[in-house]
Amino acid sequence: MKVLIVDDEPLAQARVARLLGTYGHIHIAGYASSGAEALELAAKTQPDVVFIDVEMPQMNGLEAAQQLSEQSLPPAIVFVTAHPNHALDAFKVMPTAYLLKPLEAAELDKVINKLGQQNRAQVNHKQRQQLSYKLGNQLKTLSLDEVLYVARDGKYTQAVCESAQVLLDTSLKELEQQFPTTLLRVHRNTLVNRNKVTSLTQSQRQYQIFLQGCEQPLPVSRREVSKVKDLLYGDSSQ
Repeated sequence: MKVLIVDDEPLAQARVARLLGTYGHIHIAGYASSGAEALELAAKTQPDVVFIDVEMPQMNGLEAAQQLSEQSLPPAIVFVTAHPNHALDAFKVMPTAYLLKPLEAAELDKVINKLGQQNRAQVNHKQRQQLSYKLGNQLKTLSLDEVLYVARDGKYTQAVCESAQVLLDTSLKELEQQFPTTLLRVHRNTLVNRNKVTSLTQSQRQYQIFLQGCEQPLPVSRREVSKVKDLLYGDSSQ
């Protein structure tokens, strides 16, 4: 589960991050200190959940949450604020929860359990995340969740999973356009599953990316490094 933390107070950000750090399935995709930054970062990282304060400079949390909720597949919204008087306005965007500072572990645990229940839009979205390929005379499908990366090898496109490799009739460009929130280009010949990325290393000016379930690292071209850093760290300019 990818999470974005939005608060203009660094200590508040740190507290949310520390409490979320006790959940092994949660990955913090980035931090923002205003509503405007949150929208920009959400567009890059496609978080599943946004923990957001209400009163912030530039654009407050209510405005940002409203815009996030209007997306075709919006993230879940969890308000974390010191101001209970905003609750009525906050619930207009149908948040998962409205939590008061200081954030308590017990209250957060209830929210995490609630977030584990996927809404219908998310389920339907996952059902559309399928790759089609031919095996003999049969047309089969492969869940995109199983794919580690897709690579071009000569005139063929190959989807690589932990236990299998299949040939596709679709080009990398077509796959990149069809699944922009799942597949990330790291090289002219390679797209990786965003949800499988674990780390990025550099050795002698050569960048390599590591994927969960993949024994060997994959090369990353210099022109694509910033996108990988944005995915892992939230904002490569920081």
